[in-house]
Amino acid sequence: MLLAAKNLVYLQAMLLIGWSIFYYSLQSSKRSVVGHFPVLVLSAMSAVLLLSPVYSITSAVFFLFPIVACRTRKQLLIVMTIGMLATPALQTQVQAGGLWLFTWSLQSTFGLGGLIALFTTRKDPVTGRSGMNLALLLFLTLVIAIATRETAVSNWTRQTVMLVCTYGVPAFVIANCLRSEVGRQTLLVTLAGLGCMLAVELVYEARAHWPLYAGLADRYGLVRGGVFIVKFRGGAMRAYGPMDEATNAGFTLVILFAAALACNTLFKKGGFRYLIPAIILLGVAAPQSRGALIGAGVVILAQAFYRYGAAGLGKAVAILAPIAAVYYARRSATGPLTDAESTSDYRSQLFTRGMQEFWHHPIAGETMARVYAQMDDLRQGEGIVDFVNTYLYFALATGIIGFIAFCFVLLLPIGQLLTKRRNLLADPATGAFAGFAFATFVAGSVMLIFTSIQQHPMILMLALAGAVSAIQRPRSVSLGRQATRAPAIQAWPVL
Repeated sequence: MLLAAKNLVYLQAMLLIGWSIFYYSLQSSKRSVVGHFPVLVLSAMSAVLLLSPVYSITSAVFFLFPIVACRTRKQLLIVMTIGMLATPALQTQVQAGGLWLFTWSLQSTFGLGGLIALFTTRKDPVTGRSGMNLALLLFLTLVIAIATRETAVSNWTRQTVMLVCTYGVPAFVIANCLRSEVGRQTLLVTLAGLGCMLAVELVYEARAHWPLYAGLADRYGLVRGGVFIVKFRGGAMRAYGPMDEATNAGFTLVILFAAALACNTLFKKGGFRYLIPAIILLGVAAPQSRGALIGAGVVILAQAFYRYGAAGLGKAVAILAPIAAVYYARRSATGPLTDAESTSDYRSQLFTRGMQEFWHHPIAGETMARVYAQMDDLRQGEGIVDFVNTYLYFALATGIIGFIAFCFVLLLPIGQLLTKRRNLLADPATGAFAGFAFATFVAGSVMLIFTSIQQHPMILMLALAGAVSAIQRPRSVSLGRQATRAPAIQAWPVL
């Protein structure tokens, strides 16, 4: 407990530093968009995680958190976003009468609390229509089909409940909070502030070689499953903060970087408009994930294209090309790191072996149990076959049919945003959110080539897909004036 208290002190210091920088960088008239509510929420959640003596108390607090702390959809959106992206995925095994049912995560409990809060909180003053989230339904169909293939009917029920609560419920709650212009603006500001806080924390972990959330699963007596393993590359720790693993941390920070770019007009003029994205970029680099660095570059290109057309894309390429050239020239001169080289070799072997297995069952794929058995020669030192290519995973598990369906999950929101681009860009607030969503899906589609599905960022992407399906240009005022009219969230709500 003493070590946990020490970690909490350092963690709170990092969060306060990151939030202070972000809050000071905002224009005075824009600080009321979210007030200090995000840092209060993240600080409270961190204190519960690090100081709670048993997991049952932690689980109960997270279930009640959105119900007790939220009076409006705006507050619920902030709480759900932070709870999904910035808390560890602690898991426990649910059993009944000695029979194993399924694996249950802390975020699933949190999502159920958020679902109850969705029906008890006040809607925003102007709330748009809701649309069918086809991407979410299709994704759930795919993952449920993979989990229940060639299993008993009883397992279908268990797996369906687990996956719907893991992905469906949180995505549904967040998507419903994004039906208003106020909600969409709140999300961008919350993500940018969260990115600044997490970036400072990750940089500290990388410098101090000290993971602040390490040991939680052991202290609670939960299954580890590879969580909280400290990894090093080039003599530096691959920081991950509350996001379980370095690749997941990099993926998440790329999304937060996209949000900071989208709402940079809310920052003070001059260097402040570049300060927050620059700090978050340091956070992207801290996990030492090459996929995340590529994703950050794609975010810049995608936002430049969506918001400013071919001319903006050309300028972004002109800026990024010299940086990329210098980076690769330096890497060529010094040579690749041993760990990075071995990772590249594994990816190449995985793709080659995966395609060999794919052509054995190209139409509908094969059960993952058989796939793992047939690819046992690729088992790593951690005792797993690590599918660091999401597209290959779906191709093997569901064949060309499922592969096309998964691509549709990612491409549908991109197509919808491109179709409505001219109309959405007519309003600055809606255009900023649309540019963020477009960049998130394009960058996510690229990063999934280099990694497996990252659960928490995927939940946010599925929620964004629901928001994109229903988004229209509002009749209200622009982003700058709307921010001044948005009600402040200054104090912790009291029932």
